[in-house]
Amino acid sequence: MDVAHAHSGCTPGSCDDIGPVAYAGHLARCAHCKKRERELPADTKLKRCAGCSIIMYCSRECQKAAWPRHRYSCHRPQDAQGGSGSLAGYDTPIALAQAVTDWADGVHGTALSIIAAAMVGARGGIAANRTSRILLFEFTLGDDTSDSGNPAEAFSLTNVSIVHKDEVYAMISSWDDFTAERQRKKEWFRRRLPPHETLLDIMPAVSRVVGTNHASTHYYPIIAL
Repeated sequence: MDVAHAHSGCTPGSCDDIGPVAYAGHLARCAHCKKRERELPADTKLKRCAGCSIIMYCSRECQKAAWPRHRYSCHRPQDAQGGSGSLAGYDTPIALAQAVTDWADGVHGTALSIIAAAMVGARGGIAANRTSRILLFEFTLGDDTSDSGNPAEAFSLTNVSIVHKDEVYAMISSWDDFTAERQRKKEWFRRRLPPHETLLDIMPAVSRVVGTNHASTHYYPIIAL
């Protein structure tokens, strides 16, 4: 099977080999056995499902074992199938992932943190959202997507929502992974806060570029006012 042209018709064991994971901030774990890449043999790399380009596996065996569940969410956006739109005009998945990182975590990181805190506050506060809710940021292409252009204009934020974790199942490896990473991020942020600020919790988020296969994860500190 030509994995470079795989789509939603992929079968178990045939859609796990289209290159290393390249999502900004994504949790690098096999979606079935939950092993991180650093826990795998030296010559083994996590690879993405060719059907959705989101879920990750360490082997054909894990991909086959996970297929009965994953098959229901394994698909590409309809407007991206068979066309260059799946990469939003970028040459490679890595280039797209780097552009999103530069935009979301670099140029606009502070702005997105403020938006995240405002959304959580408007939806009942962190206590009402910490157990099963996640932020969803949706981007579209901006005015300048060239490699030499202004990274601040590469994308536009078109929608922000707080959704149940089940609504973004296909974009994350597992909620347990999110919970563990959330705790690590919480400790990381707490060590860096000035003494006069109190960290309430961390809110996880998924960023999706509309019309592509790209999804990345982020974590935003919720500070007491």
